[in-house]
Amino acid sequence: MKLPALVFTILLFSVSTQGNDLPLQMNQFEDRVNAYLENPAAELDLSLVEELRANGYKSLEWLVNCYQQNIPQNYDSYQKSARFNRLYDKVSGQKDGIYAQLFWHQDLETAKKEATRTNKQLISLRMLGDFSEDLSCANSRFFRTVLYSDSRIASFLKRYFVLHVESVIDVPKITIEYPDGTVQRQTITGNSLHLMMKPSGEVVDVLPGLYGPDFFMKWLNKHSSQNFNYKHHAQWLNKLVDNDVEYLFVNDHLEKVADQLPTAFDAMQMAVGKAIVERPILKQLDKNKTPLSPDQKLEQGWLNTLDLMGFKSEKLSSGSRLLIHCKKQYTPENSLEKTVTKIEEILTLENLRNELNLRRRALLLLEDENLKMDDQFLVSTIYKELFLTPLDDKKMGMYQPDSFYGLTDDGF
Repeated sequence: MKLPALVFTILLFSVSTQGNDLPLQMNQFEDRVNAYLENPAAELDLSLVEELRANGYKSLEWLVNCYQQNIPQNYDSYQKSARFNRLYDKVSGQKDGIYAQLFWHQDLETAKKEATRTNKQLISLRMLGDFSEDLSCANSRFFRTVLYSDSRIASFLKRYFVLHVESVIDVPKITIEYPDGTVQRQTITGNSLHLMMKPSGEVVDVLPGLYGPDFFMKWLNKHSSQNFNYKHHAQWLNKLVDNDVEYLFVNDHLEKVADQLPTAFDAMQMAVGKAIVERPILKQLDKNKTPLSPDQKLEQGWLNTLDLMGFKSEKLSSGSRLLIHCKKQYTPENSLEKTVTKIEEILTLENLRNELNLRRRALLLLEDENLKMDDQFLVSTIYKELFLTPLDDKKMGMYQPDSFYGLTDDGF
């Protein structure tokens, strides 16, 4: 199927800093940027990155206008733009940032001051790994692909919110060397969440895990007016649970592991999308454990609640499809359309699972004033009790001392 409207240019956000209108303070960076882009052997100057980040969106607009006015449209052009993309990613704070053109603060206090200055709410993304690199945790990669690359979402975020990103811990990585000599690098566990915060730092809503673009856009709309009541939403979700308890696979799973140190297998089952990425690898790491997933009957049961909850089946935007198209080469047997359809089905199911389970429980945590006013305490509680990934477990549930690996010192 032909991709829709691949003439998806950087004009997504209207800017007027062209030619002689470029701010004089931006011109000072030209020689250093040119030196990096024109020399394939040159390392990225991190001091240059920090100086550009100090100018926020102004630097992003300047980089686009001066160096790359068109978004890469396919795998080949994406590869050719690799050096520019790396610079832009580091300045924006987001991998594949050119497809979203958003600026992510990396210091919460600075973000809070900016939210106060602009009278905007603050969205704080908490995740594993470096958000400006390819190998951040699986859900954060989905965020970049299916949420922020959607032009509706990106423009709305830029207009109404201040963005902050923070890594709660580094993400475990695994290297697979195949018999044919190829090597694959992959992350192996981890989850992500969005906090909606007032400029004061008070948390007013939590969106744990992965959601689809339609749901995410509705969530942003509700908060742009700054009158969302998390208590009312929690009460509504509790009523839905009472009417549909037979489908709550994750509730049952949380109860089973409540009194034990969770493993990566347990954590994986809290998210459909990352489970699909991680299940084949995790199955090989410990043959004594089999990662579970909802069976087809259960999934269909959840999907039957779509109308009741006012959800639609998720559909990816042209921007998201474009980014997926650029990330790897597709074939007739492994088509882009097949990948997109699979992702859309995952997102639809994630909306339901996360709302009825993770978010409902996360909103109950906001009843505790100590958690509501302490984002670090709240986030660590969510990772421990809901994501089943306690942040003080530096092995992230991956290493089980009672398992036998057949390796000296278990391979360490």
